[in-house]
Amino acid sequence: MKSNNAVDINKLENVKFYDYINLRDFAGTDTSTSGDLAPEGLCLVEAKDNPTGNPLLLVANEVSGNVRVFEISGK
Repeated sequence: MKSNNAVDINKLENVKFYDYINLRDFAGTDTSTSGDLAPEGLCLVEAKDNPTGNPLLLVANEVSGNVRVFEISGK
């Protein structure tokens, strides 16, 4: 099982844990119904490059073959 942790590492002497994100559906019976499987590639879109003004985190899931987009609101 794979998941994503949201952690602020801007100050290494004061690392902050924000969230644990797991969008896998354990009731699913195959890759098409099991949600996000095997997050592999991560890409950050800076706030200045997003029309909403918030940064985005793109997560490519290797096994399920999808990309999940997280908008980071800072709240």
